[in-house]
Amino acid sequence: CHHPLQGIPADVLFGMWTVLDRDYGFTKALADKTWFGDVPPVMVNIKTSPTTSVSVPFSKISPPAWEGGYIRPVFDNTAGRIIMTGEFKRKFQKEVDNVLMSIEQQLRTTSLYKGKSIQLNFDWKKTGEYNFDLHSPVFVTPPNLSYADVILNKPIETAFQSSIFSRLCNREMCIKNGIAFKQGVILGGPYGTGKSLSGALISKVATDNGVTFIHLKDAKYAAEAMLIAKHYGPSVLFCEDIDQVVQGEARTEDLNNILNTLDGIDTKNMEVICIFTTNHPERINSAFLRPGRIDKLILMELPDSKSAQRFLEKHGRAADGTSLLSSDIDLEACGAVLANKPPAFIASIIDEAKTLAIYHNPDATSLEGTTTINPPSFS
Repeated sequence: CHHPLQGIPADVLFGMWTVLDRDYGFTKALADKTWFGDVPPVMVNIKTSPTTSVSVPFSKISPPAWEGGYIRPVFDNTAGRIIMTGEFKRKFQKEVDNVLMSIEQQLRTTSLYKGKSIQLNFDWKKTGEYNFDLHSPVFVTPPNLSYADVILNKPIETAFQSSIFSRLCNREMCIKNGIAFKQGVILGGPYGTGKSLSGALISKVATDNGVTFIHLKDAKYAAEAMLIAKHYGPSVLFCEDIDQVVQGEARTEDLNNILNTLDGIDTKNMEVICIFTTNHPERINSAFLRPGRIDKLILMELPDSKSAQRFLEKHGRAADGTSLLSSDIDLEACGAVLANKPPAFIASIIDEAKTLAIYHNPDATSLEGTTTINPPSFS
């Protein structure tokens, strides 16, 4: 028996154990016999949610009815997948084949990761040794964000809606009207323009609509992550700092792997939205930007005056949502002053105004109606 199973290793092991437990009720994990004696079965801990886990054998597994025959999951460190090996009498071949087909069906219908938000880890590729505790995906609970929490300039907001959110929220309608789910998007721009916060909102919208969200921090493994995203599609792959591996005009091995995966035969029709971030869009290799690989370049900007007004209104509130802004405040003038300032700077200015109001009115039950004046002199 030598049967590769597609999917994240932890997902495959969980699917295998689920099927065997369901179909046989009891299966025995066998020890390995060596020159130095029996080696007990290896058990690995598989996270099944952010707060739950299950112990699963990563060794020979023998249902009683197989008369000593067994199957055994083995990690293939070349392809990063599980291969099911085993030995059994020929009369059990059909039964083993049915088990393998059931595992594949289990992965398609009751996957641990499909429709969830996860963070991938490819550190094992540096050593070739896979550790289920260290290298299995981490479940990430999407933040409780709404569209109103992510303030973008209107043209950027429109680009997000057309390229990403419409596909996530109206996937079936898009497909019905000949719009492919597959999309390549770059979010480019300097620090503090909302790329990471936008990614957090996308993770929430994706999982709310049953779409897998995969976060990859190390862009070096973008090609491998795309293949995993394809298997767990419809999905979003959010990959940070892509310029680290696709900068300059030299065709490196990492770049070629990403290009070949983005528009290869095996991924032409994959249901994956690939979103890459960069602080330096000007450094990206021109081959990577070719249509069909990247469909949309969204240049993130610092807030314009209208967005600055929205930031002022958002941060100028008490914890209960009550506005602390004076009724006669000139929002348009404030927006003009705060335009082209990072959101963190705007939030800091507002927090400073709040703390000064508290300093000068320590007995007030609320900041409403209080006035801020110049800070005291410590000279």
